[in-house]
Amino acid sequence: DAPEDVRELVAVRRDTLSHAYELMKVEDPRWRRRLAKQVASGELSLVKLRKRIEALARAEAAAKEPS
Repeated sequence: DAPEDVRELVAVRRDTLSHAYELMKVEDPRWRRRLAKQVASGELSLVKLRKRIEALARAEAAAKEPS
């Protein structure tokens, strides 16, 4: 099942199913909610959302690497 914030996004904007799929890749609920709000308000296109999620994943991976 999709998290509540993702379900709410799709309920508000049916054209966001692809966005919802991408948002499901975000494990941190705070980041997912923030991104979902930006998608719902029209701030993030699908391409921009994908880039933002990729950047977030890179930052999380870098933070996990031992120094």
